[in-house]
Amino acid sequence: MKLATLMMVLPLVAAPARADEALPPVADVVAQAQKVMNKKPDSIVCKVVVDTQLLDRKGKAEHDEHRVGKATFHGDDSDIESQSVTRDGRALSADDIAEERAKVLKDKKKQKKGDDDFTPSPLDSKNAANESFEMVRKDTLWGRPVYVLKVSAKTKAPEHANGTLWIDAERFVELKGELEPSAMPPHADWIRVQEQYVPGPKDVAVPSFLHIEGAGHMLFLHKQFRTTLRWSDCR
Repeated sequence: MKLATLMMVLPLVAAPARADEALPPVADVVAQAQKVMNKKPDSIVCKVVVDTQLLDRKGKAEHDEHRVGKATFHGDDSDIESQSVTRDGRALSADDIAEERAKVLKDKKKQKKGDDDFTPSPLDSKNAANESFEMVRKDTLWGRPVYVLKVSAKTKAPEHANGTLWIDAERFVELKGELEPSAMPPHADWIRVQEQYVPGPKDVAVPSFLHIEGAGHMLFLHKQFRTTLRWSDCR
């Protein structure tokens, strides 16, 4: 046998087939991820860009808004303060933005505790008991090793989701989630959510991307909507 041929054959003979890597119990992965994802931020401020569209039932855009501002996370509370807003091609003035901000703060004071607690994330401490998790595989996402989990809601409710989570296999941050509510909120026909998180300052996971799209109806009106939030430069 020629030397070149022998060198090609030997590795195939000598190297045994690599056994599939054993996956940890899904309950352990979920417990670790819950511990990481439920650690609350303390006065973390990020740049945020928000794009929102309202479309007719055929998908034609009727309203379009682009805003840039800062988002502050403190415990369970989050707040967005807009610095520039363009609505349907028209830039809002500083006075318009200030008036809008005053109204938002006034409405926020009127809210009862729990009114804005809608949190579709399956790992949130409010929702985890009503979700079941199944290990699908170990994979790679954006250069990171991840556990891919299937999520199924035990009870049907807007805050309980079905879908898929990608959990960082070393840091247990939820890098990505693709989710749908197990039951629609009033007047909603369908909703899809994609959420992404990154390790942030103060050893806390912070959102980096959120895309919500869906459709709804009210009497004879049928609309579609898309909202995308992108967070960056968190401090």
